[in-house]
Amino acid sequence: MTPPQDSPPQPRAALRGRGSAENPPNRFERLHYEEEDPELDPETEPGSVPTQYLGDPSRSVIAWNQSPDLGFAASLNPYRGCEHGCSYCLSPDTPVLHADMLWRPIGDLRGGETLASFDEHPQPGRTRKLRPATVEAVWWSRRPTLRLLTRHAEVVTTREHRWLQARDFRWSRTEQLTPGRLLRRLPLVPAEPWDGDYRAGYLAGLTLGDGTFRYQPGWRSDKLGFPAAYWRVALVDLEPLERSREFLSSFGVNAQIRPFKGGPSSRQPLSKLEIRSLGRLETVHKLVEVERSSRSYRRGFLAGFFDAEGHSSHVLRISQVDLGVLERVRGYASSLGFEFRLERRDPRASTL
Repeated sequence: MTPPQDSPPQPRAALRGRGSAENPPNRFERLHYEEEDPELDPETEPGSVPTQYLGDPSRSVIAWNQSPDLGFAASLNPYRGCEHGCSYCLSPDTPVLHADMLWRPIGDLRGGETLASFDEHPQPGRTRKLRPATVEAVWWSRRPTLRLLTRHAEVVTTREHRWLQARDFRWSRTEQLTPGRLLRRLPLVPAEPWDGDYRAGYLAGLTLGDGTFRYQPGWRSDKLGFPAAYWRVALVDLEPLERSREFLSSFGVNAQIRPFKGGPSSRQPLSKLEIRSLGRLETVHKLVEVERSSRSYRRGFLAGFFDAEGHSSHVLRISQVDLGVLERVRGYASSLGFEFRLERRDPRASTL
């Protein structure tokens, strides 16, 4: 029995099994047709979509496939491979700066390691900042190289590797450089060991910068009428506290990091490293009160003081109310090649 002509069409039964209710165009056909949306008005059609750049992780000009629809297993794409992603090659012995401020050969890099990087293209009016960057991939290539000779070092690199010029901050390829060009660089400083003088200087600088030390030789228990004796450093950053605990342990002084309530003015949670044992305080007193004349002690003192009172933005700043302490810091820094200028803000904390 046929339905009347004016009745609505019956819905199509759902296909069973592996059937599909859609019939998309075959991608191997030369032509296919798509119906236009009748509600789309050409005059009200939105503007062109901005171009999107998508990262291509391929590192080879040969693309392999396992499709049963294709009669070949590999294809050649000249727009991929090293022309796309391998334009910044260096020789394996080139040192690169890691996030722990140690230089290691680039050939020893592994995925997941953290390097010291900086903004390639900073915002207008902003300076480049050093930032940690994680190594996502490492690949090797065999290519023609050039030997770039500078006043400070020499580098074996490819023609396409880019270098940041010091005058106009433009990126230029190796093959574009000529004698007399000035390049930006990070100085390669040989790593110096952390010896006993460095550790003692670090603890002294950290204590003088942001620590509290109440102890005099000969003090006994506060139960006998002596003042309560303790050494304490409270900070938001855990790294200086962990380093201080390690340094104290090397001198036979054990201490624990615990939460610290800094009062209602504290905006962030603090942690403290504290010592109350009179025997350990006597050892700490010898470490932080006795100034040593070695270069290693001055390095450690500056590092500890900066961890306590330092700030890094477009310049390095160290603040303290006591001008005598700042002059001591500036003297140590001058002996190590730093140039600090004193900005007085009496009666508030002045700044180097």
